[in-house]
Amino acid sequence: MNRVTQFFRGYAEILLEAAEPERCLNRLAAEGIFVRDVRKRSSFSAVIRVSYLEKNKAVNLIQMTQGEASVQAEYRGVFALQDAGKRPVLAAGILLAILALLVLPKYVWVITVQGNEALSEQEILRAAEECGVMFGAKNSELDSQRIKNRMLQKLDALQWAAVNCSGGLCEIRVKERTPMPQVLDHKLITDVVAGKGGTITEVRVLEGTALCEAGDTVEAGQLLVSGILDPSVHLRTVHAQAEIYAVTNHESTAAMPEYHTVRTEETLRHAAHFIRFGRFRIKLSGNSSNCTAGCDKMISRHTMTLPGGYVLPLEWITETCIHAACSDETLSEEEAAAVLEPWLDRSVLSRTVGGKIRSVKRDMEISENRILCTVQYTCSEMIAREQEVNLFGSEQYYGRTNSERGTD
Repeated sequence: MNRVTQFFRGYAEILLEAAEPERCLNRLAAEGIFVRDVRKRSSFSAVIRVSYLEKNKAVNLIQMTQGEASVQAEYRGVFALQDAGKRPVLAAGILLAILALLVLPKYVWVITVQGNEALSEQEILRAAEECGVMFGAKNSELDSQRIKNRMLQKLDALQWAAVNCSGGLCEIRVKERTPMPQVLDHKLITDVVAGKGGTITEVRVLEGTALCEAGDTVEAGQLLVSGILDPSVHLRTVHAQAEIYAVTNHESTAAMPEYHTVRTEETLRHAAHFIRFGRFRIKLSGNSSNCTAGCDKMISRHTMTLPGGYVLPLEWITETCIHAACSDETLSEEEAAAVLEPWLDRSVLSRTVGGKIRSVKRDMEISENRILCTVQYTCSEMIAREQEVNLFGSEQYYGRTNSERGTD
């Protein structure tokens, strides 16, 4: 509290020199002058600190007590505003600071999101903006309950949401719904069929009657595990489950131009500078033209942050365009394969379940100014697929009709 008082009231440091410094200090205390700090230099001198308004009175009292006093340093505090009329820029700055303290806390300047895991922060901020929570929004116009209800309607993944505004900071706290576990319907009668054709390498039957074994070659759609047990004696059905792995063959094709553009030497470099304040982007200098062939654009962003990790909606943006001469070069088969094969590998693996590539056979062909890459893959993958069984339909199952199975 003493520091706050000294900051506003100001203070003065006085060098006190006397045969008996203690006598001078007692005289100051008797006259009601509060000495905040005493730093003794010698037996006959000390530096004391008094209020700025009482410095002249303190000097006079010390001199009347047969001592000498001189002001060593002073801080005027709020009394420095007396000279503001002589310094218009300082006066304008003080006025703007006071207005900022009064006005800025009434608006939203920083928005934070907490509690999200599956949902991205951008999705939550976009939904909040549609509900009125945005940069520059007035705090008094934000109804937390209404915003919460609207956000829950817009984002089905949210179970709970809250919006708390304190000054220029707006915190959005959310809780996401816990996904319901997938429940296996054991009453559902299913078979396991082959999703793709191939040679079976491993069979793991969890429920049902296995109709295949390792080494069998099957076609797509062929029955592998039956959900009907002992139909000739007593009809008993189950939810067939199995993991069946097989060796499968895939063929994928991709093409790319035979010629590609290569950058050579740099010819021109120019930059443009912007400042982004909230949703407004202001250009300060430079040329930000669109890039053409042989031009690269690099964008660097520097965001202002506050202590505590709060990101201000103030960003310095620099766009640098680098132009270079270009020339066309012919791709070799190895260079084309290095580009196309990784893409084809990812494409094949994305179409398999638990798939692994066992062998690859590549065929490159150049025609009509393009390179055609055809790759034949031998993969190991899980081919078992569950399929629902309709016992009482008109279709025939396993080569027998409903009447042959003893049903009406």
